[in-house]
Amino acid sequence: MVTAEAARLHEDLVAQLRALSLAQQPQRTAADVRRLLRRLPNRAVAEALLALPDQELAALLAQLTDDIVAELIAELAPAEGARLLLRLTRARAADVLDEMAPDDAADLMAALGRVNRQAEEDLLVEMNPREAGDVRGLLAYPEDSAGGIMTTRVATVRPDMTAEQALAAVRRLAAEERAETIYYLYVTDERRRLLGVLSLRELVLAPPRATIGEIMRRDFAAVRPETDQEAVARLLTEKHLLALPVVDDAGHLLGIVTTDDVADVLVEETTEDIYRLAGVYAEEEHALSPLRRSLRARSLADAEPAHRLSRRRRGGAV
Repeated sequence: MVTAEAARLHEDLVAQLRALSLAQQPQRTAADVRRLLRRLPNRAVAEALLALPDQELAALLAQLTDDIVAELIAELAPAEGARLLLRLTRARAADVLDEMAPDDAADLMAALGRVNRQAEEDLLVEMNPREAGDVRGLLAYPEDSAGGIMTTRVATVRPDMTAEQALAAVRRLAAEERAETIYYLYVTDERRRLLGVLSLRELVLAPPRATIGEIMRRDFAAVRPETDQEAVARLLTEKHLLALPVVDDAGHLLGIVTTDDVADVLVEETTEDIYRLAGVYAEEEHALSPLRRSLRARSLADAEPAHRLSRRRRGGAV
């Protein structure tokens, strides 16, 4: 349900974006959109973009840099993002995909492939070979698996590095945006086999000359790429983790799945459970005869007040 406040925000954003599209001042327009993205929910800005008339949408996209367009498209559902991508030239669309996280780009390409397989292949050919390789690798896994939702941009360090060296490496990764998140550092050998994990906090607090091999945790949770996304979501929740490494049968690090990657999965699973539970109660009530319902209601009414209060406090039905 859309609130009146959200509706007003949407209308205001659409008006602002329309004005920017007509201004034909690319530098100012890009700067203003960046400010909107910093100040407001990015999803709201992206939805306002979609509400623009075709001509104004094209004029606005032409004034925005590739990284801004990538940020906006990443906020949309893959099918919506794919439609927006098709409004760009092939070269521009490929540049935008190069700016996106591999898992976001893969979701977009999967949605595009369902409606236009040739356009999907053409864009993969046009993309930077390294980025395209990452996307192709992700597309090889089922969409609802750990491999299908993981990101391959992972912060890795070697066990023989000192904490001081690792921290410098992390700063470089962050500056170059070569890792999607740096909740944890993954310790790998020269063959990219996962040896251990440590959090950024543990690294910062470690003695500068301590080696990563000395401070890393060797007991860690990991999943296979074929693991169902709901199982991954449950494991993240149960272990109170922000990310899970994905490894192959030989223990090679393939990528990570973050809480952001499974947020929608958790919402969908919870919603399904609620509907399923509601269905059970509905069937139970339907199965009861009027006499049985009357007796059931009477027995509940005769229950001790303290018992009913206890049930209410636990969220139980009375």
